[in-house]
Amino acid sequence: MDTFKTIQTRKSVRTYLPNPVSDSDINKIVAAGNMASCSAKLYITVITNKAVLDAINEETKKVFLNSGSSMLVQMATRPSFHALYKAPVLIVISAVKGNTGMLAVNNIASAGCAAQNMMLAATDLNLGTCYMYGPSRAFENPNILKMADMDSDTEALACVILGHTTDVAPHAPRAPATNIRYCK
Repeated sequence: MDTFKTIQTRKSVRTYLPNPVSDSDINKIVAAGNMASCSAKLYITVITNKAVLDAINEETKKVFLNSGSSMLVQMATRPSFHALYKAPVLIVISAVKGNTGMLAVNNIASAGCAAQNMMLAATDLNLGTCYMYGPSRAFENPNILKMADMDSDTEALACVILGHTTDVAPHAPRAPATNIRYCK
């Protein structure tokens, strides 16, 4: 697949099959994340352990229920709610806690670049992905950090779920761009 086709094909997928993703594909995806433009020291944690994924889902649900956001509370109270959409793989991108100002912005921007590279690589491998911030909040719980074997001095900045999917519908059409300006 060429780059532009991959970009046009990638979409947020919220239905996953329970089939495992091969280690080979996960390694390619993580390598793509490590090749991203980066001005921060990032850590990438790949979670495939179902018990850990279930704990992250439950902790995210608690965070949503206690968020004070009526939208998040409404989502989390639905019987079908699953923060990770039952994806078999969660990739957490984190950095050392405590950075402020430009260092914090650099960490977040670098995590976003790594996530985008991983989502494009997964799309190229015919896997579905979804970028998420909500589950990042679950890692504020020290027990979740420990379960995921993440250092207590790191903070989760972004999450990507991925897996095999039956969602083969094309990307939703986009309205013509009106946000582009040229200064020639």
